[in-house]
Amino acid sequence: GDIGILGKYHFWHQGAGGLAAGFDVRLSTGDTANLRGTGVTRTLVSAIWSRGGKVSPHVDVGYEFWSSAVPISATGDVFAKNQVKYAFGVEVQAHSRMTALIDVVGRTRLHGGQVGYRTLAFGPGSFDLLLPLPNALQVISLAPGIKWNVAGNVLLAGNVLTSLVNKGLRANVIPVVGLEWAF
Repeated sequence: GDIGILGKYHFWHQGAGGLAAGFDVRLSTGDTANLRGTGVTRTLVSAIWSRGGKVSPHVDVGYEFWSSAVPISATGDVFAKNQVKYAFGVEVQAHSRMTALIDVVGRTRLHGGQVGYRTLAFGPGSFDLLLPLPNALQVISLAPGIKWNVAGNVLLAGNVLTSLVNKGLRANVIPVVGLEWAF
């Protein structure tokens, strides 16, 4: 697949939080013919703010630049290029080893990606087809979850992404489980 290079610089400290700048570069190294890459290099530049404590709000806003447009329709008149990404929410320390959280996570892919019906004329009549539209694709999800420090440096996280706005082909409920081990 594509190779990712990520970084974050915490330049303003405010207790256990502050302000940081982030970047995420996804190099187009994957094989698009086998669905293992996007075919474009994507660069996300973001601003991240958080405040530490038992109740910790946070905000992350960024813009992702794409090296070229990705055609979505067979004719090439509908394409996607660039997107805005954002997330905001709060974490609450429910126990010394457990945190409850709720986030709103969203993105708007520019120039295309929505799916909808188009009426096409055919002979004396017409018919409707489900086709890609040249409208921006907006997806917004609510993500409640928990983080549990199982032992030492092992963290188990679980979320349920529930769709608030879904203008594409995507499930309305997506469970997410993660395991982190710091060494």
